[in-house]
Formats: sequence, structure tokens, C-alpha cells
Amino acid sequence: MQRDRWKIGRRVGACCMVLALAALFLQACTDLRVVRREMYAVIVQCTKNEILVEPEEGTVTLNGQDITHAPIRRRNAGGLGHTSNRIYVPAAEAKLFDEHKNSIPFEELRDGDRVKVVYDGAILETYPGQIGNCYEIHRVGRAETSSATEL
Repeated sequence: MQRDRWKIGRRVGACCMVLALAALFLQACTDLRVVRREMYAVIVQCTKNEILVEPEEGTVTLNGQDITHAPIRRRNAGGLGHTSNRIYVPAAEAKLFDEHKNSIPFEELRDGDRVKVVYDGAILETYPGQIGNCYEIHRVGRAETSSATEL
């Protein structure tokens, strides 16, 4: 009788040890940290639920390299090469803020606005490049508009 209890206790102890090791292994393999990178840019074009931006020098890196110093070269239909560092930013699920950190609708963003884009660090290698996941877009400067009329 006592021997049976001993065997059951060893089995229960072994099962608990296996479960503890499995939980430890799963925890070690799971990285729950959210990567958040920032980029400052000027809006070139606003389209439905996304913006095309021109990043400022030194604010975007890809594999540790500043991509604003190494422009992507493409050939147009005439065979002439041109450079572009423009990046599409998906804004459908991003939180949008103005200069005073107030929430704003997408329609308030204008071409020429200076923005800070908070994203997951992933830049898809397409032409033009695309941000993987965008968390927030902060407008930090308004577009220059000329309201003065010439006489």
C-alpha cells in the first residue's frame, strides 16, 4: 500500500516537473515585447487610408543602414533612372494626433504636413517601400499654405 503511494507520488512529481519545464521553454521562446520605431517625414500624398511620405535624413534604418542616404534607383518607361526614398504608411488602424496630442480624423492630414510615424520597425522591400504596421501618426507641423494674394 505504501509502495503504491510512493509510485503515484513519483508519477505526479514527474508530471509536474515536465509541465514546469514545458512552461519555461514556451516562455523563453515567446518574445512579448512590441518593437516601436519612430520616423519623421513629410507627407507627399494622402490617399484613402494611407499616406506616402518622404522620410527625413537619418530617421529610417533598414538592417542598420540609413536608407535615406542610399536611395532606391528605378528606371521609368523611358529608361531614365530616378531616385526615391518614399514610403507608404498604412493609416487605417493607426491612431492620429495633432500638434497638441489631440485625436484627429484622417481627413485633417494634408500634403506637406510634417509627421512623426510610430511603427513596428518593419519596412517591406517593395517600390516604394511600405511600413509593416503603423501604430501612431503624430502631425508635428502643418503644411505651408499661401493665403496672401498678390497685388
